[in-house]
Amino acid sequence: MIFNSMRTLESSDDHIFEAWPSNGRFTKNPDMVVLPNGKLLAVYTDADKHWAESMIYLTIIESNDRGKTWSNPRVLIQSDRSKREPHWLTPRINLLSDGRLAVLCDIDDFEYAHEYQNPEGIWIWWSDDYGETWSDPQLTGIPGIEPDQVVELQNGRLAIGTELILGDTQKIAQLVSLSDDGGKTWGKPIIVAKDSVHDYNEGSIVLLNDDSIVCVMRDNLHNNYPSYIAFSYDNADSWSAPVEAPFSGDRPYSGQLSDGRLFVTYRNKGGNPGTYGWIGDIHGELRYQCSALRSGPSEITLDEADGLHIVHNDPATTQYNLLPPENFRSEMTWESELKVQGDVHDQQCAIIQIGRFHVTGSGQGVLRLTIRPDGLYVGSVHHMSVSIDRFWSCDMTDWHKIRIHHKGGLLQFYLDGKCVLRHQVVREAPLAPTYFGTPPNSVGQSWWRNVTYQVTNSSEADHFWKWDMNGGTFPDQYEIDNIIELHANHHESPDNGYSTWHQFDDGEILVLDYTNNGDPLGQAHLVSCRLKVQDLSSIGRRSQ
Repeated sequence: MIFNSMRTLESSDDHIFEAWPSNGRFTKNPDMVVLPNGKLLAVYTDADKHWAESMIYLTIIESNDRGKTWSNPRVLIQSDRSKREPHWLTPRINLLSDGRLAVLCDIDDFEYAHEYQNPEGIWIWWSDDYGETWSDPQLTGIPGIEPDQVVELQNGRLAIGTELILGDTQKIAQLVSLSDDGGKTWGKPIIVAKDSVHDYNEGSIVLLNDDSIVCVMRDNLHNNYPSYIAFSYDNADSWSAPVEAPFSGDRPYSGQLSDGRLFVTYRNKGGNPGTYGWIGDIHGELRYQCSALRSGPSEITLDEADGLHIVHNDPATTQYNLLPPENFRSEMTWESELKVQGDVHDQQCAIIQIGRFHVTGSGQGVLRLTIRPDGLYVGSVHHMSVSIDRFWSCDMTDWHKIRIHHKGGLLQFYLDGKCVLRHQVVREAPLAPTYFGTPPNSVGQSWWRNVTYQVTNSSEADHFWKWDMNGGTFPDQYEIDNIIELHANHHESPDNGYSTWHQFDDGEILVLDYTNNGDPLGQAHLVSCRLKVQDLSSIGRRSQ
């Protein structure tokens, strides 16, 4: 029997520590750079709350001991939101090969986020003396918000990534603007990724050792959509079509480690809240991977006879997240073999939820099949009588094969090959997670031998995902093996995950981030994590 666990730094107190206190403020969005003498500089936003309403201070701090302590705070610029002064959001900092430091920052998501608005949201400061003094802020003329760092490419060209809502798609697109004169002027933005489905944004652009360029992006749709990756092989003049990353994260921060692998840190959106890290081959591991959300006391095991076994003796949640269909017109087939056990006949022990498909009477209208010891129920289970049209009575404490099929608006549910329930899908449900596992905060047991999930889309690529117990792996095995929880956030309103990091010559990695975990409501502080990639296999594990 194998017990499920995930790599985490949380069990090692010396790996995570407060970097810079908030002192009653909301400190967020740090970015960090190392100078030739080893000093670290970090810039961050010091605000009265996450979405500022009074004073904002773009603040620079420094460290002379590799991030163990920070000091000498100085304000780059300040503004008063109560007087409608600029809303400085996300500062970035980088050191160029000519010795110049560049700090970028954007203004106000609502005034400069659309292509029909003025391109006055991205400003830059320069320093020629490693941050001792700074120029006045200069308007770049680059459209959009949420800038990436100033990235220096192989031919000396400078690149800045931004995001912008485009009128033709009414979705967020990832852009890059280029300068061939050292940042004095910037050309017309080039589209890195856009389409009518996704919200590509917060791209992290990295020049790889082979002189190709990668852009790792957030998808603002969330709900189990992964991050996306695009490549350029001509100094950012053109980009490949975006492909799925094996993780789901907001504001990814990417860089190549000394061993050649890419390390990406991000606010986790594929399961539990917190800041996570992925390490892998950016060219060889690009495809969707199942992630897991777990909360509360649970035991998750894998057995040769009974497969995946989920036990909740007290209210808990176990969800294995999958990619949603593109829309309610997608054809979808779900097949799995399972059984459940509960203390009472109508106990909710397992669930299958598919986004996009609207089913009347279901939670948010989204397709939900709840498995109870006494049968199958389509929709949300309430403390009321169950409609005969939504419930099929059977003994689910024994193994059964379940098949769900949607095509052209007809939704059919099969039990051991027999169609037992059916509904019509005539409109799209609000986008909600697609997953299987247990209902939120539920008790009971469920066993799963296999799951097959197939989607045929209209414009998106078709999707096929399969898991069975004979492989000896958990559904989220890739996440277990390749992703690490850097610091968790179990705050009732988690807020964290605009991280930055640096790898020192001895291999140690310092991650700088912000979090509101443990802070009073409305406050947040900067947090640091330390790890060595070669020690990844020995990092403490969290039992389920």
